[in-house]
Amino acid sequence: MIVSFNMKAQTICEGQKVIPTQTFYQCDNNPWVLVFEDNFNGNSLDLSKWTYGPRIRYCNNEQQYYTHGNNIEVSNGTLKLIAKKETLYAKAVDWLPDNEHLYCNGVDKGQNARYFYYTSGDIETIKKFSYGKYEARIKIPKGKGFWPAFWMFGGDPVYNEIDIFEFWNEVDINHHYDPSKLSRVDRMTIHYDYDNDGKPSSCGTKYNGVDFSQDFHIFTLIWEKNKIEWYVDGVLRRTDFRYYTILGQTTGCTIKAWHQYILNKIYTKDPMHIILNFAIQGGSNSPESSTIFPSQMEVDWVKYYSKHPYQNVYISGSSIVCTSNNSTFTLHNAPTNSTIIWTYSNNLTQVGGNTGTTYTVKAKNSYVNSQEWVKATVNGVEFKKTFWIGKPKFTVEGDKQLEIRMPGIAMLDYSNGGGGSLNVVWTKSGAISSVNGGPITAKFRAGSRPGMGAVYANVTNTCGSKENRLLIEVTGGYLIYPNPSNNVLNIKREESKTLKDLNTKNIEIKLYDKMMTLKKQKLLKGNLTSINVSDLQEGVYIIQLISGKKTYEEKIMISHH
Repeated sequence: MIVSFNMKAQTICEGQKVIPTQTFYQCDNNPWVLVFEDNFNGNSLDLSKWTYGPRIRYCNNEQQYYTHGNNIEVSNGTLKLIAKKETLYAKAVDWLPDNEHLYCNGVDKGQNARYFYYTSGDIETIKKFSYGKYEARIKIPKGKGFWPAFWMFGGDPVYNEIDIFEFWNEVDINHHYDPSKLSRVDRMTIHYDYDNDGKPSSCGTKYNGVDFSQDFHIFTLIWEKNKIEWYVDGVLRRTDFRYYTILGQTTGCTIKAWHQYILNKIYTKDPMHIILNFAIQGGSNSPESSTIFPSQMEVDWVKYYSKHPYQNVYISGSSIVCTSNNSTFTLHNAPTNSTIIWTYSNNLTQVGGNTGTTYTVKAKNSYVNSQEWVKATVNGVEFKKTFWIGKPKFTVEGDKQLEIRMPGIAMLDYSNGGGGSLNVVWTKSGAISSVNGGPITAKFRAGSRPGMGAVYANVTNTCGSKENRLLIEVTGGYLIYPNPSNNVLNIKREESKTLKDLNTKNIEIKLYDKMMTLKKQKLLKGNLTSINVSDLQEGVYIIQLISGKKTYEEKIMISHH
């Protein structure tokens, strides 16, 4: 727990004073392990790793149209994102109507279908990645209006973004465009919506370096729980910390309870996609006649390392396995080039090989109703997925003895987890007058006469159906008469064979009008009592009989004619 209030700190863009109530260690000294990489050695984009980005980020001051492949080339061991000067008429957002207007923070950004005068390329990883080391070897383009970027973005549950690099047009001290700075100023920025109010804050800095368009350079971001570091060609260029001392200094690895710190509010913590794109700036930053088209942003390789390479590894698949069909399980997020060995429990049969990221099995006996498992051993680290085989296995528990007209509860107790997606149908018989239920519980009511009854649950899963019941004995109860009543309302307790304690307990009687205003109140101490209702207006009333946690309720009519 952290006690906090807002303040500003000189060393960060936006801070908040906090007082931790527990001491914790925030550093991680484990080694880096390669989890994801693409060396672009083929002749097309690997769509198992990457997907295409939006057509345009229309809230930005940009003007290109991102094609889905026409401006992307993989050849000679590199990825090329190619910007072209060409005209086309297309939608900014594919799934919206042509004539719908797009808005950003209340500002009209124009009609969805429009003319574009530049095209380019944008790709992002299919997977999101968390804390780790992000690295790419890239050669950027040079030209007025060019906006190449290597960055990360999440947006779920809040806006979070880290720009590993962006290159824009730059200006001189008089704020005039300065072509001598093109491709030299590496901008490193972090964006985060700490307050979750839809208004993310930003904190940026820049590094003035060489002309990065002349050769490939390695851009690295190390994002950890306690700090974020930006490197260019192995040289540290910026560091942000999650916590600072109250004087704005670094804290070290230990955050102590009941000490004051400054929490950096612009510090991302949610998983993000890796994004590579080559945008074209708009407005006064647009390309000029000397800007060369086509131009390209060239990427040699992209890598992601984690100190906990197995933290996001898991097995997905069915929660029920049958003999009637095969069930395939998939291993997710295993580190690159992992050795994977699958094994399985006794009541399963293997279908296919036992290596790779998918594994298929079927049940030996669909009526076993046992808990089984498959395991994937990844580089010696074991991951397990448990599930049940067979039809649903369950009992129906609940109230087995009720007074007449009293409500009861029935509940399903699954001994095999139910086995996947379930369909439950409730029915009744005998002395039970009604039942209404869902996938786990049902409410039912005893009828007006003693006897035996039952509620039934018919449960169906992938493997089939099974029905069980709850037997209920309905006994004794209460008689409320006459109804309609003129001057006197009688409440009589009938003998209960199974709930004998109710025959000696005092029963609280409450009479309400239709607005649930209490009009009469009395105790039933014996087997019979009466309530004078001659002073009440004619109409519908509700009478409640309360015994412990149980309440019986009935509508009555009062008529003085």
